[in-house]
Amino acid sequence: HKQQKGGEVMQNKISMLRAKKKISQSRLAGLAKISRTHLSDIENNKAKPSVDIAQRISKVLGEKVEHIFFENDVV
Repeated sequence: HKQQKGGEVMQNKISMLRAKKKISQSRLAGLAKISRTHLSDIENNKAKPSVDIAQRISKVLGEKVEHIFFENDVV
């Protein structure tokens, strides 16, 4: 995982939840009103989502934001 500023790594369960709910990356991106490439970067921890985008993704997946996104402090 790539490190974000401040030594924190933002991780998420988007890919796992998409598979569980049988939602493609393209469909989730469309419903969350973001590009598929941006969603891919978020899924792969290459981009940190804004609060607004995190909320839109969580709404589409029907999960709480804190269940999908979490930060791990790098020691």
